[in-house]
Amino acid sequence: MTARRKIALVAVALVTAGAGIAYAALVSLSSLPLKVIDRDSSGLVSFGEAIDAHDVGSRASEQEPSCVEFYWLKDGTVAYVSCTGASRGP
Repeated sequence: MTARRKIALVAVALVTAGAGIAYAALVSLSSLPLKVIDRDSSGLVSFGEAIDAHDVGSRASEQEPSCVEFYWLKDGTVAYVSCTGASRGP
């Protein structure tokens, strides 16, 4: 194996590892549960869904004062509602 080929393999390995670490960080640092992040209910969270999971805001729920709504920033629809002691989806 030539030195150039070894360098290329190491570069590919580093990029792959970096993407994996970024994906894990995006999913684990989201304030939403996995079943909400998986918007198409495929059972797998895509990289795009993981990125979208950070485009949420939070606000007090108008229906239940002890609850917090997490909403999608792009359209304001409720993504998830978290209440003291329990939580529920939209």
